[in-house]
Amino acid sequence: MAVLALLSLLPHGTIPIWAWLVLLYVSVIVINSAGQFFNPARFATISDIVTGEADRTKAFGLGQATSATAAILGPPLAAPILLSAGVGWALALNAFSYAVSYFAICSITFPAAGLAAADRPAEKPAWWTDFAAGLKVFVRNRFLVALMVVFVLSSLGTGAMTTLLVFFIGENLHTVPEMLGIMTMAYGLGSIIGALLSGRLVRLLTARRLTWLGLILGGSLFALYTRQTNFAAALVLMFVVAIPVAAMNASLSPQLIAVTPREYLGRIVSVVTPVSTAATLLSVVLGGWLASTVLLDFHGELFGLHLGRIDTIFTVSSALVITAGIYAYFALPPTPPAAAEPEREGADQPAVAA
Repeated sequence: MAVLALLSLLPHGTIPIWAWLVLLYVSVIVINSAGQFFNPARFATISDIVTGEADRTKAFGLGQATSATAAILGPPLAAPILLSAGVGWALALNAFSYAVSYFAICSITFPAAGLAAADRPAEKPAWWTDFAAGLKVFVRNRFLVALMVVFVLSSLGTGAMTTLLVFFIGENLHTVPEMLGIMTMAYGLGSIIGALLSGRLVRLLTARRLTWLGLILGGSLFALYTRQTNFAAALVLMFVVAIPVAAMNASLSPQLIAVTPREYLGRIVSVVTPVSTAATLLSVVLGGWLASTVLLDFHGELFGLHLGRIDTIFTVSSALVITAGIYAYFALPPTPPAAAEPEREGADQPAVAA
């Protein structure tokens, strides 16, 4: 980002358009690739610094609330900065934010964690050996597999919701697509409240109950959202939907930490994240394809309710989220099993308690 900021100071036309496009795409690829290393490391760091299910939920909830706040404030601030100060200063501010993050991380005192020196292997195994060991830990833990199914089912539902929301605003709420920003802001405000309440809700309900309750309640409220034709009513409902969903999202990470040996946390996250992302992408592609082909001119009625192309897809998406909640109710045990020591070479015991 700093390099882009410096290059933007050059006279206009110095760098051809094709070169700018290459630089921009390379920057996006590098930054997002770095995030694939940063995010699992941050996940493991929080598990080291914060202990206890409720406190960990609160910590992840604060992270979600911070991200939601940035998502709300960022776009309105971006345009004035870009127009008044120029592209160079906007990029420089972005680069400065990474510097702030770096110094914040440097200020953390990390507790001693991990394997004892006597237990460390003499040589670092190859990365594919490490990754295969992580997969083995994952597939042998029924709790982790159950969480993965919850992630996939909910991601299959939410991907299409996010992509097609702008069309729902125009076709079902009968307003201009530009109001998507206001709708997104309402969801962000609800996410902040839900994330901040997550720690208190886990103390009251436990993380497991908050997971299945949040999914069922969030899916049911969104199913009600699909029946709206008034923008103001839909705006309020979107705000309410975000509260249980954000609280539920914050409760998932502590459960993942509780059943995963510390040295495998990064690898487990590297399994869960791509699979969930793939489910989201599948939902986006399938939802977009249905809306533009099979359901393009669809109109029907069910129990006296009118159904169009977008609200039909949204209804199915809501059903998938509710299904994820019902599955979580039956599949997630009341008390997550504690993470056990990873399997040693030649041992017959399972890698983790299941």
